[in-house]
Amino acid sequence: MNMLFVLSLGFDRPGPSVHLLTDLMEALAKRGHTITVLQQNTGGPGEELPPVLRNTGRVRARTIPMAAAAKDNFAARYLARRRYAHLAGRRMEGKFDLVYIHSCQNLNDFVRLARRRCPGAKVVVNVQDIFPQNAAAIGLMGPGNPLYRFLYNAQARAYRGADAIITLSPDMKRTLIQAGAAGNKVAVIPPWTYSDAIGPVPQEENAFLERYPEVRDYFRVVYAGNVGQMQNVDVLLEAARQLGGEERILLMVVGGGVRAGALEERARDVPNLRFYPMQPSEMAAHVYSMAHVNLITLAKGVTATAFPSKTAICCAVGRPILAAVDPASQYGAMIGRLEGCGVVPPGDGAALAGWVRRACRPGQPALCPDAQALYHKKLSRAGGLAAHIRLLEGLGGGGCK
Repeated sequence: MNMLFVLSLGFDRPGPSVHLLTDLMEALAKRGHTITVLQQNTGGPGEELPPVLRNTGRVRARTIPMAAAAKDNFAARYLARRRYAHLAGRRMEGKFDLVYIHSCQNLNDFVRLARRRCPGAKVVVNVQDIFPQNAAAIGLMGPGNPLYRFLYNAQARAYRGADAIITLSPDMKRTLIQAGAAGNKVAVIPPWTYSDAIGPVPQEENAFLERYPEVRDYFRVVYAGNVGQMQNVDVLLEAARQLGGEERILLMVVGGGVRAGALEERARDVPNLRFYPMQPSEMAAHVYSMAHVNLITLAKGVTATAFPSKTAICCAVGRPILAAVDPASQYGAMIGRLEGCGVVPPGDGAALAGWVRRACRPGQPALCPDAQALYHKKLSRAGGLAAHIRLLEGLGGGGCK
C-alpha cells in the first residue's frame, strides 16, 4: 500500500509519540509499504526523518515550517493547529491507499481534508488524548460551555467519518463510543516502550544512581515524566508532608513540564521531595529501575481520556507500581490486580503516603512478576506493532484521484 501519515507534530522534537510512530513506519516499510509523512517543523533539534526511516528507502517527508505555540496557551495552540491543517491540506496530493491521522485537537479538519483530497483512501485516526473531554477533566472548560460543545461535536464528526479508530485503553474506547464512535471501528492498542529487551537494571549498574549517588540509601518513590495539569503530580507534595517523619523514604520527581517549576517552588520546605531534570530516552530503564516504587498519577477523570505512556516501561522493569488514578476505572483495575502494586484515589496524598509506608516495610518484594507478565501479554512492542499492522493491512484501501 501507499500510505500518507498526517502527523500533528514533527520528528524535529522529542515526545512520547515519536518512537511509536518511528517503530510503526519502520515495520510497515519493511513489509513493502511506501509512506509519505506530512508533518510540521517548529525549529526543534531533530532531523526531518529519523535515520532508521530514511534508510528504508520507502519513507519520505513533506514538512511544513510552523512557529511553536506556547504550551500553556490553549487558544494559541488550537489556532496554530487549525493553521497547520489548512497548510497540510495543500500537501496531500498523490495516490494514497490509506491516510493515517495522528492524534490532535482538530481531527475533523484532517478527516474532512483526507476525504476530499483522497476520496478512495481508507482513513484511520489515532486518538491518544480525547479532546475536549480531557480539558473538561482538568477544569479548563465545562460541558456547558458553548466552545466545549463546538469542539466536542467537531471531534465526534471525525470519529464518525473515519474508517477505523485506534486508541490506547478500554476506558478511552468507552469514552469514544459515548462521543458517537461506532464500537466496531475502535481498536485498543496500548503504547509500548523502546524495546522488548528492556528489563530491570541492577542497582550496581544503574547509571542514574551513579550520577546521583546521594539517593542510594533511601527507599525511593519515583514519579518520572511530564509534570502537567493532567498528571496531577501535586499529590506528591501532600504525600511528602505526610511522610515527613520517615527518614528512609524519599519522593523524587524526575522530569519537567509546565507545572514543574511551580511545584518545586512550593516544595522548598519539604526536604523529602526532590526534583531531578528530564533524562534522555536511553536513561529510561535506569530511572524506572532505580525506583523501589514507580508512581503513576493522573487527575480525577483523566483515565477516561488518556493512558499513561510510562505504563509499559514501568511494567517491563518490574518494580512495584502505585497508581493514583480513578479506582473504578479499567486502568485502575488493571494495576490493582498486579500483586505488589496498588491504586489510591487521584489527589489523595494521605492515601498515597499510607501505601508507601506499608510498601517500605522489611520483607516486601523488590520486583513484581505480575507487572512483567502484563507487559509481555498486553504492552509489548512486538504485540503493539503486530496489532497495528493487522488493522492497517486489513483495511486495504482504494486510491487518490
